[in-house]
Amino acid sequence: MKVLLWALCLAPMFASTAGADSNMRPALPGRTRILMSGCSERTNERALLEQVRIELLSAGIPQIDVVQIYAEVGADEQPSYDVATVRIDLPDCAEPGWDIDLAIAYRQTGRHVRRTLKMSDTPEAARPRAVALAMVELLRGNWRELASEPETTAAYRSPPDTEKPPGMLAPKLAAADPERSARPRIEWTGATRIYPQTDSGDLATSLSISQKLGARLRVHGGGTAAGGGGDGSNVHIFQGTSRFALSLCSMSQELVIEVGTAWEVGYAQLRVGGSGRKSGLVAIGAVQATLRMPVSPGIETLLNLQAGYVLAPLTAQVELDDGRRRSTGLEGSVLGVGIGLAGIL
Repeated sequence: MKVLLWALCLAPMFASTAGADSNMRPALPGRTRILMSGCSERTNERALLEQVRIELLSAGIPQIDVVQIYAEVGADEQPSYDVATVRIDLPDCAEPGWDIDLAIAYRQTGRHVRRTLKMSDTPEAARPRAVALAMVELLRGNWRELASEPETTAAYRSPPDTEKPPGMLAPKLAAADPERSARPRIEWTGATRIYPQTDSGDLATSLSISQKLGARLRVHGGGTAAGGGGDGSNVHIFQGTSRFALSLCSMSQELVIEVGTAWEVGYAQLRVGGSGRKSGLVAIGAVQATLRMPVSPGIETLLNLQAGYVLAPLTAQVELDDGRRRSTGLEGSVLGVGIGLAGIL
């Protein structure tokens, strides 16, 4: 009888203790979305997703969705507000090593956490389970912080329909990755140039390979072909040159400004109607500024301005349409503007 009385007295105490513990520790989310990005050839993607799904189910999460990285919520489906987004970023196919980025975000509070796994020494067959266990451990270890409301936004929170879709982290762009930004590029540029001293101009196209040297320098090497003529005359200009440039780069990873010098040395030819042709060596030195803007992972647009001088000129005397004679060709100052594309190798 005494044992029964003691049990009745102590039961409320255990119940209150359990209730307090459950209040202090928020429950895991009722729904989880799994997103993947990167090179799927680096691992067995199906096995990895299945292993993560199994471990999340064992942790007590009843509803798990596996979606594409850029998938949108369907028109007839209302986005859930109580959803944790789990993201797995696999390394690029060309990157050495085996580092995986894991991230978890909770849409209800806007909080997220990120971790990098070093998997190079892990056997390939064991990687899916190792990633899944690390993801569940990351969720359990950080859930209290993820689920807690930020102090600055606890008083007011926008309704669910005004919030962004739950794709929590933007894909990594090529220019934002230091390793990708250091890789060589193949660059094409189309430009128009004028030679004010001889009233001449040409259209030029160049193809080059560029490589970043350290954090602030970029070197270019390639070739240029151009064709044009003289204003008010029947002269035609052709040139083919090798091109070398050295530029100082800004430290920004999103929008890069490069300022430096460019040198062109090669062969040029002037064809004058009725008086034959003239050919020889031509050399041009210029100061150039380039604006480099990433448009996709692996592609950049280029805007180029240059001003320089013809160091080894090539000119010919021609008769203008009004009967006067003057020198035309490649001589004096040169001004140019161009646009182009760069592809990361």
